Amino acid sequence: MPKQLSIFKRSYLIIFTLLIICSLSISTVSHAAVSKSPRLNIKNLSLAKGSTYKLRLYNISKDDTVSFQSSDTDTAIVKSTKGNLCTIKAKSSGQAVITAIVSDENSDSVSELKCKVTITPPAVSVKFCKKKLKLKVGQSRKVKVSKKPLSSFEQPRFISENPSIASVSSNGTITAHSTGKATIRVSIANGKGGVCKVTVTNLEFDEKPDDNGDNNIPNVTDSPEPSDSPSDEPKYTQQNPPFANGKLGSKFSDI
Repeated sequence: MPKQLSIFKRSYLIIFTLLIICSLSISTVSHAAVSKSPRLNIKNLSLAKGSTYKLRLYNISKDDTVSFQSSDTDTAIVKSTKGNLCTIKAKSSGQAVITAIVSDENSDSVSELKCKVTITPPAVSVKFCKKKLKLKVGQSRKVKVSKKPLSSFEQPRFISENPSIASVSSNGTITAHSTGKATIRVSIANGKGGVCKVTVTNLEFDEKPDDNGDNNIPNVTDSPEPSDSPSDEPKYTQQNPPFANGKLGSKFSDI
């Protein structure tokens, strides 16, 4: 009886191990099959007139060949191709579809992938919505920009004149690195742009920092402190003392 139980346990362990190995193998094969499906790096693209973009195709075999076509060459053209990469140039406002055609070694079409491209006019002006900004060391903030026309998809360029004090990313996020002042510039292709003056401080030396630079302004209270006991005498404030015939009244005559 004990030998039969031992044999049963061994058989059970062997079967269980084989089932795990099979499931892992199936999962690996399935995952590999999914990962090998061709795909584009983007399906919907927005560009401003005159700009370019590199469209890339992933997960193609070494024996496959790729070609790219535009549905409207007056709106967007395939400027150049290199293997699984093509450069799209926006020519005029409108919409076009870029199709990537994948063919096997027998020149048979394997798959077609499409990218919808929307093109708008270029921007004519851009500026920061906030011209002054105060940050503390280590703090980051994305500053909004105002672009005209609003419908333009042109992406403005950002640069910091003092990157050791405050740097700026490609999307306009400013990061403070050390105390001091820095100038952040934004511009578009026609050369128009604006600036944002950034002051980086250490909070240990600023009691009430804010973005408008209004710290270190004392709180002034013109009214006297209220008395604990009620009084019948009228109370006056520093801004509105009693006057009699153009002179201070007797209440202040001894001051």
